[in-house]
Amino acid sequence: MRKTILLFLMVGILLIGVNLYAAGDLIVNGKLGVGVSTPTRAIDVENTDQTALNVNAIKSTNTWLNGTFITDSINSSDAGSNAFVVWPYHYAIGSTGGIMRGALFNAELRGSGTMSAIAGMQNQIVIKTDSGDYTIDTVTGNELLLTNGGIASTNNHTITNFYGIHSYGTNAAPGYATTSGTNWRHAYFENFPDFGGTITNVAGLWVDQQTRGTNNYGIVLNGDGAGADIVFGATQEASIYSSAGELWVKDGLGNTTQISPHDPETGEWVFYSKNVKTGRVVQINMEKLVKAVEKLTGESFMVETLVK
Repeated sequence: MRKTILLFLMVGILLIGVNLYAAGDLIVNGKLGVGVSTPTRAIDVENTDQTALNVNAIKSTNTWLNGTFITDSINSSDAGSNAFVVWPYHYAIGSTGGIMRGALFNAELRGSGTMSAIAGMQNQIVIKTDSGDYTIDTVTGNELLLTNGGIASTNNHTITNFYGIHSYGTNAAPGYATTSGTNWRHAYFENFPDFGGTITNVAGLWVDQQTRGTNNYGIVLNGDGAGADIVFGATQEASIYSSAGELWVKDGLGNTTQISPHDPETGEWVFYSKNVKTGRVVQINMEKLVKAVEKLTGESFMVETLVK
């Protein structure tokens, strides 16, 4: 009996700082600590070898569901804040493997039906106010930063492959499931709408000059011909591509013309064009043509020098 009374007293003491208003409601006056004897944050969770927080918001009705972290900056002149921070650490010395991800977002389809869209992750920047105007120096939808940690990092590290953005697919059910489609793009840059203001420079893709590394390139098309070419036009009939180390251009009528025109054996300047539809081939030795004209007219048209 004494043990039962003591248990009720302990429960009562624990509920002094907690107000229970209704079923499912828990209001804590102060800080909430899980696995922490003295919490220093509004919610302070600390444990070992377990998931610290698991939130499973289940949708059972035909209503829109937001499972979000919201940070309001209302009465502060400094608008800076981080709405959601994921910061995994690794301190152990001598690790031999493992994959660390700053964040993993997985949108998984397990039922069936027709959906308008699915996004693994979407970043929205909403500029919305009715009480004044904003002037923002830089707006970045998704920022990827590689840093060495500053002066606190005193040791050397080796990164074999670095990808700012890595888009790829995996077939986890070969021979069983198929996935079809129409337009697949690893990167897609749509045109901006008319915002009513004035924009000076717009680029679908901007690459600064790359100066680091033994070999540095702006854009690499890793392949010969189709699949590693640059195409133009609404129907993508015109293209520039590489074949066997030579640069070619193809127009909408099927004419492929070498634009780095040199004979592979003599190295002489030539004009070479082939119609892939008719098979007609035209090759002109331009150096011989110019030299013949020079001999007839006595004038010089081609200047040949050796640059070292």
